[in-house]
Order: sequence, then C-alpha cells, then structure tokens
Amino acid sequence: MGRRMVSRVELGNGVVMEGENLNPYELVKDRPLVFIAGMFADGALSAVDVRGKIVACQRKEDPFMLAEMIQKAGGVGMVSWSGPKRGAATTPVDDLTIAAARVTHADGEKIIAYVNSTPNPTASLSFAGAVLNRASLPAIAEYSSRGPCNMSSVGVLKPDITGPGTAIAASVPGGANGTAPTRTFGLHSGTSMSTPHLSGIVAMIKKARPQWSPAAIKSALMTTADVTHPDGTPIVDETTGKPNCFAMGAGFVNPTRALDPGLVYDLAPADYIPYVCGLGYNESVMSEIMAQPLQNVSCAKAGRIQGKDLNYPSIMVTLTPAAPEVEVKRAVTNFGEPVSAYTLEVVPPEGVAVEVVPNVLTFGLVNQRMEFTVKLKRGPNAAAVGTAEGSLRWVSGKRSVRSPIAVLFEPVPN
Repeated sequence: MGRRMVSRVELGNGVVMEGENLNPYELVKDRPLVFIAGMFADGALSAVDVRGKIVACQRKEDPFMLAEMIQKAGGVGMVSWSGPKRGAATTPVDDLTIAAARVTHADGEKIIAYVNSTPNPTASLSFAGAVLNRASLPAIAEYSSRGPCNMSSVGVLKPDITGPGTAIAASVPGGANGTAPTRTFGLHSGTSMSTPHLSGIVAMIKKARPQWSPAAIKSALMTTADVTHPDGTPIVDETTGKPNCFAMGAGFVNPTRALDPGLVYDLAPADYIPYVCGLGYNESVMSEIMAQPLQNVSCAKAGRIQGKDLNYPSIMVTLTPAAPEVEVKRAVTNFGEPVSAYTLEVVPPEGVAVEVVPNVLTFGLVNQRMEFTVKLKRGPNAAAVGTAEGSLRWVSGKRSVRSPIAVLFEPVPN
C-alpha cells in the first residue's frame, strides 16, 4: 500500500523514530522505558516491574500476546522490532489494546543502546496517523512467502501474483486476534489480507466478464500486473531492495488493466490432467482432484507433461550444463480487437539466450488462438547455481501482455 500508519517513538534523549501501528491511541508521554530481551512466556514479566512503563522488545512472539502480557503486568506501551533481515522496513501492528509502535531493527538497536547507557531512560509514544508514501510502495513484505515451489512442481512459477496486505485495515468480528468480542469489530493486516483482495478482484472481473474461464481471469491478472512504480522504478523485495519474481510472481495486481488484457493464456480443466499425471498421482487420486469419473482421468490417454509445458502465463525452466537448452510452447487467445497485431519484446534472464518464434502475432478474429515457441539456452556467462529472471511481452498499442521468465541454474551432479 502507498501509505504508512505512523506511530512515533521519542526517546528521552530527543531521538525521534517513526514506527507503525494501525490503531489510534492516546499520547503516552515521558514514561520509564525498559528493554526485555529474549522470549516472552507466561509469567515472564513477573520478575520485572513494568507498571506504568513502556516495554521495548524484539518481536519473537505474536504481537497480540506480547501486548496482552505487557498490559496485564501494568505496562502502558510497547515498542517492538523484527530481526535484521527486514532492513529499513516496518510493519504495522494490528488491533492492540495498548499504545504501540513497531520500528526498524536499526532503531531497535538504538533503543537498546539508549537504555543501556542511561540511568533512567524514558520514552513517549504518539499516533501520527496515515502518511502517504507512494515513492517506495508497494514492496514485498519480509514475511510474505517466497518461491520457488517444492521440487515436485518445479516448472510453475510461484507465487503467481502479489496483492495489498501490509497496512490494510481490514475489519473482523469481535476483538483482537480471535479473542472474545469486547467491541464491535477488530482490525487485521498482513498477507492474509492479500487473498481476500485478490478474491474480490476475481469476483468483480467475473461479474464484468462472465464468459471468461478461471484460467483466463488468472491470466488477465498476471499479464497486466505492475512490476514498476508510477515513476518507473521497480517494485522490490524489501529484504534485498531488488526486484524478485520469486517474491512477487508476475507483479502487483492492477484490477483496471485486468479487465482488458488483450491476450490470455487459457486452460480448460482437462488441460490440467496431463500435468497432474506428470506429478505422479494415481488415477484414483486424480479423480478426486479433478472431480471427474475415473474413465475421464486416464494418464495413459492424457499423457504426462512437466510444469514448464502447462499453458501458464509465466515461464519457469531449469538449465544445467548437461541440459543447457529448453524449449516451451505457449498459446494465447485474442480477447481484444478482432484485427490486431502483437509485437514481441524480450528481456532475457542474465546468462540466458531467448529465442521466440514467431516474433509477431497477427489476429483477425476475437477468440482466435495462436501458438508460439520459446527456446532458452544457457550461455557461457550463466551462473553455476542460483536463479535469473527476465520477461516476455506481447505489445499492441496500449496493451502489454507480460509473462515473467524464471530460470533455475543447477550444476552437474557429483
């Protein structure tokens, strides 16, 4: 999201830090500050007098539990921070019952140094509210799950797409964190909020485009997703400061553009059968997965394909010195103007040569389907191990149909 819900921490030495908190609270001014190291557990605060104090701690437990323990022990505020891998990023704490702020790890270290060097450390907490911060947001949160997927399904890039989650103030029934309802509603934020956002967007697209298949909707979302901010700078993984398709998939969802994708990578339910067969499932399990009678899910009839061969809106392959070249096929269906032409634009992954045939797709009808082939070849300057990423676009006027390309490099086995 392009905003931060700012909660300010002012130390007794005048140093001011900006953390985050979704919940407004009354000013907590000039209270004693105590730092508690290590894990919290039931009774952990019984040996420490936190009454009337602000408690500083590195977050190692659920923030709801921390806040509840501090409040029960008589504390009036909490300042927490995550580990060093989050870098300069902060995450808002949700629905807490005391004044709180989550600051960066670096600021947390400053708090520890201040407490350890000051006879009577103090701090103040104040809620500043929403501050727009569109320049560097969205970014992929440290706690968001990353790919690649497990080895049984390598060949399908995961995650597919990114949606808003951090700094979302989503209402839930009752009190915080599933506790007994003490008020009308509570607030939740985080990656759990991305799923309902994407689900809602899918529902709106299905309402506007009822004839589209689930795969067509998914393709439209992925191929129109944003990979840059409005100023052209890339959307990045906040832990590394670099773009990463294994963190954000095809990009950050853009619902408006998804309504008019131009081309889609469509799939019927039956198209998944050879892929699931290729994963090694027997036909009895296949029948349950596909919700089809056994006679319709014969792997002998359907054959088996790898994940890379599924007509997916992304491309993911593994290249080794022994098998340095891979070919995949894709097919797109025209959902745009009947008469249209799409020109190829490729950003090759580092160390990989990419050849696409044909390099222009010319359509004369709506729903016309055209195939193309992508060859990826490991070059002499490719990494021995690791990953590389690029992209493939079909461009026609205002439309840009983008597919991420992810490459895994594997060495020769010993």
